[in-house]
Amino acid sequence: MYVKVQPNSGAMDQKGDLIIEDYLVQAKTTSADSFRITTQMLNDAKREALLQGKAPLFVVKLGNGKKYWVIEDWLIDRLLQDGNGEIQQLGDE
Repeated sequence: MYVKVQPNSGAMDQKGDLIIEDYLVQAKTTSADSFRITTQMLNDAKREALLQGKAPLFVVKLGNGKKYWVIEDWLIDRLLQDGNGEIQQLGDE
């Protein structure tokens, strides 16, 4: 698996925090129990990813140490497709 950490957390020409193969990941961390995600943040992450030919992913690590991923429905559909182009339902074999 190809993983690249973006220099300066994407503050330079290359936006995003991580590149994981075909995905540009925007990562946020907080010591709090909650984190507010705005549509502007998600739209910015999507725009930057698509400009680089990547799919956008957004992850937040909360104070409990767990990571929570935000993924748009079109990307979930793409990730769940089988080799025949059919969407696999959760629990299908």
